[in-house]
Amino acid sequence: MKHYSVISLFLIISLSAFISCKQPKEVGLEIQPLSDKANTLIDTSVRFSSISQLDTILGTKGTSLNMVGKIYDSNFGFTTAGIVTQIRMNTSTISFTDVELDSMVLLLKSDQTYYGDLNAIHNIKIYEIKEDLSNSNTYYSYNKPNVTEADLIQQVSTSVNEILNYIGDGDSSVLKVKITNQNFINKFINATSTNLSSNDEFIKFFKGLYITVDENLIQIPLVNNDMSGSMIYFKLNGTNSGLRLYCHEKDSTLKKIFFEINSDCPRYNNFNHYSYAHASTTLSKQLFNNDFSQGNINCFLQPMGGITTKINSLNFLNTFTEDKKYLIHKAEIIFQMDEIMQGSKEPPSKLMIIARNSEGSLVYLTDYAEAHFDGNYNATNKLYRFNITRHVQEQIAAKKEIELIVLNGGGTAIYANSLVIKGGNSIKLEVTYSTL
Repeated sequence: MKHYSVISLFLIISLSAFISCKQPKEVGLEIQPLSDKANTLIDTSVRFSSISQLDTILGTKGTSLNMVGKIYDSNFGFTTAGIVTQIRMNTSTISFTDVELDSMVLLLKSDQTYYGDLNAIHNIKIYEIKEDLSNSNTYYSYNKPNVTEADLIQQVSTSVNEILNYIGDGDSSVLKVKITNQNFINKFINATSTNLSSNDEFIKFFKGLYITVDENLIQIPLVNNDMSGSMIYFKLNGTNSGLRLYCHEKDSTLKKIFFEINSDCPRYNNFNHYSYAHASTTLSKQLFNNDFSQGNINCFLQPMGGITTKINSLNFLNTFTEDKKYLIHKAEIIFQMDEIMQGSKEPPSKLMIIARNSEGSLVYLTDYAEAHFDGNYNATNKLYRFNITRHVQEQIAAKKEIELIVLNGGGTAIYANSLVIKGGNSIKLEVTYSTL
């Protein structure tokens, strides 16, 4: 097995959302002689126990997408998301000498995608942070800047629909917030030549922003009885996100000055699940009482540093006993979505399964590097299928039961899609093999 640190592992999983997958193919059977194929057997008798568990530490710095929003889910309770980011000068010749500032706006370029209710209203809050951000630091999903209401710059009520449909002044599909806080505006007007002499000086003068939502946890009516609220995804690493200042010179010449969020700006997402205090009884019993009886009925997956599922085989070694030698032609493990518990929520496009080695470290399965691995959502049959042929062969050789961790594979730090799967005996392992 290949070994990775926890942080590297989840970063690679996030990036895997953008890697196209080949169609799965059979491993082993296609190279077996016809005489051997006639002697193959199929086993589906392996049984599993399963339980939902809190996710491990999730690094969220420098991801391809960032999200802002609040959702209330009948299974998971409340989740809020906010962005912490530095902002930099896009030129070294910025000056407010002989210039009058007319207005200031914050621009955040959307990815034109979202999760949840298109028309849910969010009260977005924008704070000035007082702590230094650095690209040499690691930031996790639970990191949150220490801000107070005195640091609040602006707040605005808007919806995903308004953001996606915004068009104006050459901008489209952006969150555009007019800044009216005069103290904050004066901060820029009164910036000295030293403050604006370089980005190193500027980030000492202005350390960055925290863009989040009102965390008032008032339960709002559920949409289709399963979720309310939404998350909107932003693509901030470009020239369309930052602070834009509209000015005019003494001769009335209009001028725009832009401070941008670019690839040099450290930024990260903060996620708050409120310790799952508002989660369903079924999930709460698994998280806080280690109740396998609940996990064997349903298990839960939520990204954003939320929930994963652990499964353990109960009779794998009894099925594939030591007194025989086995050649595994194909082994597939199948997870079935619970359509009733899932409700109308869009499931994740992909799952990931990983394992722990003898030292307890998270590792990829050997099959992960193969085109046959799969894990994509089958919308027709409402399931996720993985080909773990090599892993099963390795577990037989090592005389070990199967233990796997299931998590969202489409990007645990950049997408919000949650999932409910059927647990326990509903998890199927189909093994095609022959004995030697």
